[in-house]
Amino acid sequence: MRLRESRQLIRDTVQMNEAAVAAQIERVHAEMTDPLHYNNEQSLHDSSLDEK
Repeated sequence: MRLRESRQLIRDTVQMNEAAVAAQIERVHAEMTDPLHYNNEQSLHDSSLDEK
């Protein structure tokens, strides 16, 4: 499924179909982001320490 979606995303990008690209990115973001972790200030702080 992801491979097909990735191919479609590339086609939509090349064809400059901004609405389709935006919808796909928003959908994947919603699926892959845990809202409790994403909005947690402590997790942001911890991730900034990992880079050092």
